[in-house]
Amino acid sequence: MDQGLWRSWIVLSHLHAPLLIRYLAQPFVMSTDEIPILRQTIAEMRQQLKAKEEDLDELKQDKRYLRAHNEELKGEVAHLKAELRESVSQGEKLAGQAHSAMVTSTSSDGGAIRALSGEGIGAPKADVARTSMSAPSPPVDQPPGYNDGQPFSAEIVPRVPEGSTVDTASKGIKKPYASIVSPSGKRKGDVMEDTNIVVKRSKASNPTAEKHGPPAEETEALVLPPSTGDAYLKTTTLFNMESVVPSKKYIIHAGRNPSALVKRAAIFPIHIDNPAVPSNPGEHGLLLNGGGYFPRAVPQPRSLFGRNLDAKSSTWKYLGEYEFSHVGKMSGTGFRGQTESAKRSLARDILEQTGGDQWYVTTRARVGLKKAGLLPSKNAAFEEELIKKEIALIKAGHGQHVDQKDIVHALAAGEEGVEVTLMKCVGYDSAFALDIEAKYKAAFASGSLGATKRKGHPKKQSEGSTKESEGGRRGSFKERSKPLLPGPSSSPMESQTYDPEEDDLSELLYP
Repeated sequence: MDQGLWRSWIVLSHLHAPLLIRYLAQPFVMSTDEIPILRQTIAEMRQQLKAKEEDLDELKQDKRYLRAHNEELKGEVAHLKAELRESVSQGEKLAGQAHSAMVTSTSSDGGAIRALSGEGIGAPKADVARTSMSAPSPPVDQPPGYNDGQPFSAEIVPRVPEGSTVDTASKGIKKPYASIVSPSGKRKGDVMEDTNIVVKRSKASNPTAEKHGPPAEETEALVLPPSTGDAYLKTTTLFNMESVVPSKKYIIHAGRNPSALVKRAAIFPIHIDNPAVPSNPGEHGLLLNGGGYFPRAVPQPRSLFGRNLDAKSSTWKYLGEYEFSHVGKMSGTGFRGQTESAKRSLARDILEQTGGDQWYVTTRARVGLKKAGLLPSKNAAFEEELIKKEIALIKAGHGQHVDQKDIVHALAAGEEGVEVTLMKCVGYDSAFALDIEAKYKAAFASGSLGATKRKGHPKKQSEGSTKESEGGRRGSFKERSKPLLPGPSSSPMESQTYDPEEDDLSELLYP
């Protein structure tokens, strides 16, 4: 033992002799079997420690990799944002160029079919919403200004400048939309060729003019003859088939629709009130004030029936499946071209009709408010709310006092306009037509359907009812809204009020 350690040991032994003796009396004892186990445990702990150190190194390496990858992703995101901003900028630039090109093409090339509202008094002309349609392919004898393949809005006029309106004044002898009478005074069948479509460029009316002063001056811009209108329609398909007779109501419920288990709407426009409605299956045409013909619960297309002008009795024929789209309004010039009786008749309808087509009661409300000096208003929201309240008062039997002269003046001045709807044939349901034909043949054979004469009416009144079905002015608007077709002599439906949402064809189609 080292000499220094030995001296220390001697000192400790003397200082702590009792403790040292006691410690040495209990020596540390380990068996020979425990030593290998202890060595193995120490070796395992060293291996585990080494594995943990390796895992720690891997985690540090992964952290460095993720940090580098994150930096790369940040760079890519910044690059994509820059590309996106550049793409948006280019898209906005291209959209502006396309819009400018479309406006230039529409104003210079023409051929677009537009329908602008009639001229207003004391207010700028209202723009009519454009319909998304495609121009037909050019016919053999295409009209001037025909815009081949270009999208167009609904105005049946080639080369029409902004601020123009569609007019339906006829050429030569005036053929009013509500009453077409020959020079001899006899009523004749209405066909589309009887009516020219005239475009007038409107001048702003004087808002300070008297209510019953002279109508607003308009200068003629373009006349579209029937031959040009035919040229547009030559691109459409004409279906050649036999016509069949329908029933007199408006809805066929899904359970009685022979073609499919869906609700079906049938439309019966009065021919004398609409000189441009189709006369034969597959033809296309125009409908005036057509809002009341469209049940909201039934989607397009809808089944169209036309008055059988060749028949002596009041009968209607199935023309096909049609799609309807609003295209504009009749101008003040178009209305002034009608006969006085036609003007008074439409004014009477506007005063009497409070249900069905909202155009009638809305027109009356606006005319009454303008007469009272409450319109026009600079606040559009206030004006709309005022019209809604006036409509509610009219339906309750109140409202501003308005007479036929006020209505006629507003229409003639262009303050109000008759709505124009485009009717386009998109098909013909042969199963539906044959089913109606079979059911009616069986009904006539059994005697359940008779002549058009109503119960209790003399023969002369029965003849008058036939004219009523053609659109003649017999009775109120609600009575004329229901076409008179062959039906039971004492039909309970004759006393019902017209409601295009509820009227049902099912009972007569399928007795």
